[in-house]
This record gives sequence, C-alpha cells and structure tokens, in this order.
Amino acid sequence: TILTDVAGTGAAMLTAATNVMVVNCNFDSNLQGPCWGTFEMTVPGQGKWEGTWQGDLDMVTFVGSYSMVGHGSGGQLEGKQMKYEAVWDGTTYYAVFTARIHGD
Repeated sequence: TILTDVAGTGAAMLTAATNVMVVNCNFDSNLQGPCWGTFEMTVPGQGKWEGTWQGDLDMVTFVGSYSMVGHGSGGQLEGKQMKYEAVWDGTTYYAVFTARIHGD
C-alpha cells in the first residue's frame, strides 16, 4: 500500500510511505475474522517504520479496522514510536487512518 493525502503536523513522517504487510487471518465461512501480522513502512527521505498490526476484517463487504504499533529507524524517524488506527469503510479499497507519533 502507499499512503496518500496525508495531513497534520506529522505528515512528513508518513507521506508517500510504501507499506509492505505480512497478513495472517483466521476467517470463518463468511470470510470474516481476526487478522494480524507485521509491517515495514518506508518513508522516502525520512526512514522507516517497523512493527506489528492486528484487526478484524470482512473480505466480502471490505469493512474492517486494524491497529499498528511500530518504531522508527533512520533519519527523522530514528527512535520514534508510532500508533496507527485504520478503518475500511466498505466503499473503496482505501482506509482512513489516524496516526500518533511520539518522539524519543
């Protein structure tokens, strides 16, 4: 995934990030259930975020939510911590998210 239309005081620490996620899910027969995994989010010219994520997803309606927690390395992200909350609304493949970044 690629983060676009990022706004706010910490936008530079997420803008244009390329996010590679490892996804594990335990879906029921309705393709709904918990998912979890790891991620590596590279931000051009800033460094990268790495960590874990978990959430609940419905792959039929594309409605769901997930949380990510991670730590930064390299450049401006070195030593920082991030918590990211995302929601799929069921109308697009896009997620609306809120991220909180804490300094070292």
